[in-house]
Amino acid sequence: MTPYFCDGLKDVTIINGAARLEFHRLLPRANGELEAASEVLVALPTQGLIQMLGVLDEVRARLIKDGVIEEQPSTAGQTQNGSQTSPNFA
Repeated sequence: MTPYFCDGLKDVTIINGAARLEFHRLLPRANGELEAASEVLVALPTQGLIQMLGVLDEVRARLIKDGVIEEQPSTAGQTQNGSQTSPNFA
């Protein structure tokens, strides 16, 4: 199996029952900025994505338990400014 190093997940697209996860790595540019360059695309059935999310949630819980990361408060249903409603609708 070929290993790939990636810095993050660039995009997720779900089309016709298949999830496509595009991972990227960061490359330095001449001006000192970083550019995200696509590194690898993983395609799997939507059910495989759902199973993967469950595994990743378990990994996150372990990292919190081991003190590697701090638990973040849930932001579900909140907008960027923290309110429960959209700023577009007063």
